Amino acid sequence: MRRIGIAGAVICLLATNTMAAQVTFRGTIHFTALSQTCIVNGDGAVGDFAMMRFSPPNLGTNGAPTRISIFNDFGGAQNATLASGSLVGTTFKNVTTTGIYRGAGSGPATLRLTSQSPSSPTKTTASMTIAGDWTDFSGDTGCTISFIGTGLKQ
Repeated sequence: MRRIGIAGAVICLLATNTMAAQVTFRGTIHFTALSQTCIVNGDGAVGDFAMMRFSPPNLGTNGAPTRISIFNDFGGAQNATLASGSLVGTTFKNVTTTGIYRGAGSGPATLRLTSQSPSSPTKTTASMTIAGDWTDFSGDTGCTISFIGTGLKQ
């Protein structure tokens, strides 16, 4: 019986260490601009905010993808994943999105981060601020949002 308890403790420690090696920032994201399509479709309004989770690429055990997830207070969630590399720059990059709002689905969109601070995060970076633009947000063609997000390392 004692061996089972020790084995369980070791497994928990290993799982905790693996999770701790991921570099994720959690905080809030604020919508600073939305196209009319977004407003008509109920995707938000200027000044709205949501919970955010941001995982930059190649930090800790994050791997090559960049991921941004938004969880809003009116019952939805949206994730964008760039398979490899960074979203920072002036060029929109193709991402894969997954969302749950009025239904569930996935599809293409484009996203860019027009600013990221610090510009070169490390696995010890305590907080992160990003700003950017996301086209076809929430799976709605023609819906473009601009945002600013700030998160603390988790």
